[in-house]
This record gives sequence, structure tokens and C-alpha cells, in this order.
Amino acid sequence: MWIDGAHEYKYVLLDYKLWTPYLINGGIIAFHDTSIGWEGPAKVAKQYLYFGTNFKNVGFVDSITYGTKCDKISLFDKLKNRLTYLIRKFHIFITKLYIRLQIQQIPFGHFLRKIITKIF
Repeated sequence: MWIDGAHEYKYVLLDYKLWTPYLINGGIIAFHDTSIGWEGPAKVAKQYLYFGTNFKNVGFVDSITYGTKCDKISLFDKLKNRLTYLIRKFHIFITKLYIRLQIQQIPFGHFLRKIITKIF
């Protein structure tokens, strides 16, 4: 199931709540625009995929977040989903940093070398 409509939280949530009951166990849901700039899809994906109890194998590719529907997830699946969420947040942080450096015309490699030099 693909969710990519209005990007305001209330509309994304409405799409999720209206259509998810039709998704069978083992079916995959995917949200578009869950990265930079769209809070609605990101918030619903966080609530119901990363921190919910009915989706496992949650992952992301670029601006898409996806998961596999199931009746209930195991403790391992919960931990895996949350770890994936932390990795996602780090990915978004690095992307924002990269964009900011590009705007300021600072080469990303140069910036990383300066940081690594100061740390070590």
C-alpha cells in the first residue's frame, strides 16, 4: 500500500487509518516524503511503523519509509524498528548538514577532515 497524498499530519493519519485495515498480514505499507520537509508523513511513520506494534522489518530508502504488516511484533522486532529509526534520524541529520555545507560552499570532505582532526 502506497501513501502519498496531502502531507499535513491529519490527512496522512486519515489515509493510514482508512486504508490500513485493508492491508493483509504480510502486506507492505510505504509512506512517501518521510524525510526532510514533510512533518505529516514522518510523524505517522514514526508513530505507527517505527514505534507501533503492527509492523516489522521497518526500513527506509531515500524519502520512503516502509514496513510489513503483522498481528503483533516481537521484542526483537520492536528493538530493530527503533534502531532503524535512530539510523534514519542520523541519516536525516547528515543530509541536512550536507545541504547546509553546500549552501555555504564548504566542501563536505574538507569539513569532515577538520572535525576528525579536532577529535583525534
